[in-house]
Amino acid sequence: MNIKFMKKECGTMLKRAFSLGIAVLMALTIVIGCTQKPNSSGSSQTGSSNKTSVNLEGATVKIWASYQVDPRKNEAAKENPNYEEACATWDEIERDFNCTIEVLTEEDFDYFRNGFLNAFAAGEVIADAITGDMTYSFPTWIINDMLEPLDDIMDVYGEDSNSPWDPEISKNFVYKNKVYATHSKNLTLPKYVMYFNERLFREKESLKKYDLFQLVRDKQWTWDKFAEVAKAGTIDEDGDGQPNIMGVASRAQPGSFLIDGMVTSNGNYFVKRDGDKVLFDLDSPSGLAALEFVYKMAWDDKSLGVTGVYDSWTGGEDEFKAGRLALFAGDRGDMSFAKDMDDKIGMIPFPIGPNANGKYIGDYPAFDFWGVVKGTQFPDKVAELITAINSNNGKEFETPQTAESVYEWQVDIPENLEMIEIMLDSKVYTSYYGYKVFIDELLWSDYGLREKISPATFLATKKPIIESALEVLWTPITLDE
Repeated sequence: MNIKFMKKECGTMLKRAFSLGIAVLMALTIVIGCTQKPNSSGSSQTGSSNKTSVNLEGATVKIWASYQVDPRKNEAAKENPNYEEACATWDEIERDFNCTIEVLTEEDFDYFRNGFLNAFAAGEVIADAITGDMTYSFPTWIINDMLEPLDDIMDVYGEDSNSPWDPEISKNFVYKNKVYATHSKNLTLPKYVMYFNERLFREKESLKKYDLFQLVRDKQWTWDKFAEVAKAGTIDEDGDGQPNIMGVASRAQPGSFLIDGMVTSNGNYFVKRDGDKVLFDLDSPSGLAALEFVYKMAWDDKSLGVTGVYDSWTGGEDEFKAGRLALFAGDRGDMSFAKDMDDKIGMIPFPIGPNANGKYIGDYPAFDFWGVVKGTQFPDKVAELITAINSNNGKEFETPQTAESVYEWQVDIPENLEMIEIMLDSKVYTSYYGYKVFIDELLWSDYGLREKISPATFLATKKPIIESALEVLWTPITLDE
């Protein structure tokens, strides 16, 4: 891959596709801010207690970041009830490590990605540590020796129970049997969540018999049951042949979030690893089945809204907020809709697919990360510093966080907390969302749903394009003289 080509493409990439990327990352940052105390970095410190043996001798440690992770300089962090403790913790970590922490950020994703790539091209070590979102920069930063391997300097696999790092996320950043990035354990929900209008299920005769919470508990919330409920929720109240209430609709492009969540719920993750390569896998039987299922809902059952008011970026969201939608396939951050609605909303996982071995599977794109920049003078010391930032240097919460303590204030139906626990247990870490080609070729085209292109035909058309892009992405960059 040629570095000049990469520079040009990074700019156009953001213009064409980043309206989605920004929305996704904003939602992720909001949720992490809500699920971690006390600051928006996702760290969980409440005051440092264990002094380190590392002495950085007054050095300034620079952190390249996509957003301001230092609560002392983050205006939004002031809204957190633990703000003062968070600031005190960072002060104490600086004293313990005998250093100054400088976060380099413009809170601009173009700047974050291109700045780091351009520094690499110029042979500049721009920072000591890095944190943010590796979407569209994965695997470039890993396969081109831009980050330090972490296996020997951090407990990335959680062998020590006090390690803050999530071993499953670490596995997402493996190349040539080494881990190059990781992230702390967290209580962030899977990306895709199913919502329902509680009033409609209480008032409408065709929906009264469905207790969605109990169906989830009994593991009877399956694809077939979902299709049945969606048809029951598609209601023509005035007899004009057009539904006044639609069974289900999706966030973003009509059907796109629904398809994404349904694919993963069937045990398909769009790609699969083959050593140090990634192969397109959406056209395997488990992936194709998900597309065919959704197409049937749209065009045979006519219970999925894809035309008319639903044929827009916010159509499904608007109809759900207006109380004219029984089920909504949305993002984890859409629980905030409750404040904009008179109706209460329930939260449930995506239904169990026929290939899921009877389990709920929640898609968690794992691209928020911490890493150590290749070329820093003291990688082992930087590794210990960022571990302290993410773990409070070994000190546990006096009262450990739970789904209830994190989410109780965000939900308006008590049963939602139980559903959140189930969804947290269902998380599977995926990587497909980090590849720009998937956004361009699949999501932007709505998987061919609106054009009624058969799933098999659609995937056959897209497969060579995606495979070619993946091959390029997993080929190391060559620097021009």
